[in-house]
Amino acid sequence: MRALLLGLLVLTSLFVAASRSPAQTAEWGWFSAVSAIDKWYVAQGKATVEIIGKRLTAKLLRDDGTVHIALSGSIQNGQVTVTATEMDSDSPLRKLRGNLKTTKWTDGPGGRRAILMTEIGEPGGLVVGLTKELK
Repeated sequence: MRALLLGLLVLTSLFVAASRSPAQTAEWGWFSAVSAIDKWYVAQGKATVEIIGKRLTAKLLRDDGTVHIALSGSIQNGQVTVTATEMDSDSPLRKLRGNLKTTKWTDGPGGRRAILMTEIGEPGGLVVGLTKELK
């Protein structure tokens, strides 16, 4: 009986989490870039992004659905400050700062929401960009 109740609780939690913000899961795209001496190492994919009040959390997903980088931080007056955790890596936590901007198309409905963040003070600094098309 306990196992059945626990199973129902887990399934209910998954359903609630999935229905909470379904439009955010597949509509965000991301890129990351790290500079080297004479080139950039660039990755990209889809992201899950959640913005609740002043809090921002994001998971930058690889093609296989695993998390490449997790972001957690805040947005205040369009200024974004996050901590980036690179999964499956011994890289230290990275502090990124940037801006959130929403652009409305002038020739029709919709627009784009974009966040561009950079790591400050690091020679091989991480750059992360997130975009979402608005309807």
